[in-house]
Amino acid sequence: MFFLIFKHKKIIFATTPKCGIQHVHYLYNFLVGDNDKDVFHHKYVKKLRKKNYKDYLLIIFIRNPYKRIVSGFREKYSNPWQLENFPEKYKIPNIEYDKLTFREFINELYYNKFKNINYNHFHLQITTDYDFKNHKNKLIFDIE
Repeated sequence: MFFLIFKHKKIIFATTPKCGIQHVHYLYNFLVGDNDKDVFHHKYVKKLRKKNYKDYLLIIFIRNPYKRIVSGFREKYSNPWQLENFPEKYKIPNIEYDKLTFREFINELYYNKFKNINYNHFHLQITTDYDFKNHKNKLIFDIE
């Protein structure tokens, strides 16, 4: 999970890959008044310390897990342009790239436990590193 923290207004945006992270950065840039800057110029935090942020509004951006998996497959594993731009980055061993089916992709996720899949795009949306349940001021927003 990634956190964008706006200390001035005590707001935290929380998201993960394949959950509209670019759109979340656009929203954050608008919030802080940086519309003229690169969308990803803000640094994010990977872990929150509860004592530091207990009074902040926490906005968690999530996505339907099934739509997230389909999106990840389509964008990272089945687009023909992806192979040309990143010839080694998103291949699964022993499966020809142009013949990879969604069923084979899901079997790879399930049976090989992310061994050959880029885990960054498919890990849990809400991690247990932070006590979200007891954060008193939070919103959970489905990105769609």
